[in-house]
Amino acid sequence: IENLYGPTETTIAITGYRWDPIASPSACINGIVPIGWVFDHQDTCVIDQERNPVPTGERGELCLSGAQVTRGYWNNPARTAEQFIRLPASNGDDRVWYRTGDLVKQDESGCLYFLGRLDHQVKIRGYRVELQEIDFVLRKVSETEQVASVAWPVRNGIAEGVVAFICGACENNRPRILAHCRDVLPEYMVPRQLYFLDDWPLNSNGKTDRKKLVNLLETQGS
Repeated sequence: IENLYGPTETTIAITGYRWDPIASPSACINGIVPIGWVFDHQDTCVIDQERNPVPTGERGELCLSGAQVTRGYWNNPARTAEQFIRLPASNGDDRVWYRTGDLVKQDESGCLYFLGRLDHQVKIRGYRVELQEIDFVLRKVSETEQVASVAWPVRNGIAEGVVAFICGACENNRPRILAHCRDVLPEYMVPRQLYFLDDWPLNSNGKTDRKKLVNLLETQGS
């Protein structure tokens, strides 16, 4: 099995990882297969918030460059300027890099590991939280892939806690799911409430529509 990774802006696929039944299970992070090594003649860079490269093994945003990377968005110079950048510590390197918005880390061999989306990284009571970690725990204990955690409530731009949505699991399992979360997660990452849905909201790309989940919370005044 070949796991291919790549945004549309990089001609669909730009890294790859071949699954090994023996070695690969232990290489997964939060239940996610590594996205692997960049294709020949393409480049990757993992940067911090100041757009400087991070040391090997550190977390940061994945940036991509090479012949497969598009030059920008049609008739949208503002979005192009935001997503296609030159790095400050380029030392004369004039390459343009595409910011993926994906949080990753890279090991000594160059293998990349997907950790989540930057917009799914939040601060709860002063702690940095990656919602993907909570989702992974919820998937294992509820035995369904359709789960999503959301920072909620948010007051004055500060998240006070987390709630979670689950589809495809029995609501009677609520106590067991929450008990498992308390056993394996820090207290501030344990969902305050679980919502069990009959239908799972998806966006036009077939991915979980978190905005609709937040709208449900706003509608209920939770």
